[in-house]
Amino acid sequence: MYRHLHNWFLRECPEQHTTVLKDVEAFEARSVSRDGVATAERKKPRTVIRPIEAEIAAYDGGGASDLWQAAPPDWRCPACGRDRVDILRRSNNRKRPWAGKLVRHTEYIIMDLVPDDEDAEFAVDPFIDRHELHLICLDCSTILSASRRA
Repeated sequence: MYRHLHNWFLRECPEQHTTVLKDVEAFEARSVSRDGVATAERKKPRTVIRPIEAEIAAYDGGGASDLWQAAPPDWRCPACGRDRVDILRRSNNRKRPWAGKLVRHTEYIIMDLVPDDEDAEFAVDPFIDRHELHLICLDCSTILSASRRA
């Protein structure tokens, strides 16, 4: 491609060939240089601020107050194992300084009846045996829904 452009400029614009050639060489040199890699500012690690007990007690559940109140005090997300303190994050909203939410999740339990004898006359397809309701954190709920779409 570079050779093609070089030859085209040489044919079509002989008087401007050297100027264009210098510009192309400067561009090529700039595109492969690593200027700024070592001089770029390093991002400072964010400090995690945890809510105090009074803030946790005053938290309204982030729009799902019934679920927040229904969860026992020692609740942990069954998917990630975090407790209420761990799922709360600082919010930019002045009225609600913390963000975090519990959501309902239905887990379907599949029953797969495999006959003892492989030559069984009747094979049974897997079916839903029952379902279980769980309270999980919003982060895990978002990951679960995204994984289903993928």
